[in-house]
Parts: sequence; structure tokens; C-alpha cells
Amino acid sequence: MKIISLVHTFLDPVDLEPVLIALNNNQTTKFSHQIIIIENGVDQTQENNIREKFSQVSFIKSDKFIGISQGLNFGIKQALQEQPDFLWLTDPYILPAPNMLEQLFTEADRYKDCLGFTPKTYTDNSQKTIASAGFTTDWTNLVFSPRGQNEPDS
Repeated sequence: MKIISLVHTFLDPVDLEPVLIALNNNQTTKFSHQIIIIENGVDQTQENNIREKFSQVSFIKSDKFIGISQGLNFGIKQALQEQPDFLWLTDPYILPAPNMLEQLFTEADRYKDCLGFTPKTYTDNSQKTIASAGFTTDWTNLVFSPRGQNEPDS
């Protein structure tokens, strides 16, 4: 099994290190894992520091700022050339849980017909208010509705 984590960056400088540490700590022998940063505003100094600390991280760059949707699409096109089994799409503001990628494989094995998986994210971690707990899908009308939005996590 091969998974590629795509981390989309933005124009504003942000500390990528916590996300990269968390993704790096998600390594297990159950799958190979590659991390690609879609460079959309990382300065050269930060890129050099990341390359020194995280040798497995690759960078792909767009010529101009293209936003998150186009940026992720740009990264997906590049990543698919590596023929991964799964893509993990994220950004520098989402810190994955220590076993997130392993949970992805467990759920993917359990729900083989599922198109995508999304983690539960919080708007304010101290209060455990859910920003998103995935989506429900009405395939007849092609409507996707967020689950758990603004609800307390119980």
C-alpha cells in the first residue's frame, strides 16, 4: 500500500513543522508514505529548513498563487503519476492525529465502496466544537451535507 500526503500551502507564512512531524510520526510498516508540499507561498529559507529536517518531503511549485482547489488539483495530478493507493489532502492548519493514516486504511478496508474519507476537525480544540465530521451524500440529487458542523463533540 502506498499513500501520498499532499500539504497545500498558502501565501501567508505558516509553520509547517508540526504537520510534517505528525505526518512523519504516522509512519508504519503497513504502507509506504510520501509527503508532497504544494508550494504556494513557502519562502526559500523555510523550504531549505524543511528539506534538511524532513528528507522524505518533496516540493512541487506552481508559477503563481492558484488557491486551494486548483493547488490541490495540481498536486493530485502530480501525485497520481506515482500510482498511490490513497491520497491524503491537507493543509498546514490541520494537525493529524498520531494514528490518522492507519485509521484511514482500517476504514477503507471496511467501506470498500466509499469514495472519500474525512477526519473529524474542530473549530476550537479546547471546546471540542466540530468544524466537520465528514459529509452525508444524497446521490439522487447530488447534494453533499456536512455532518456535525458547529456541534459539541460527545
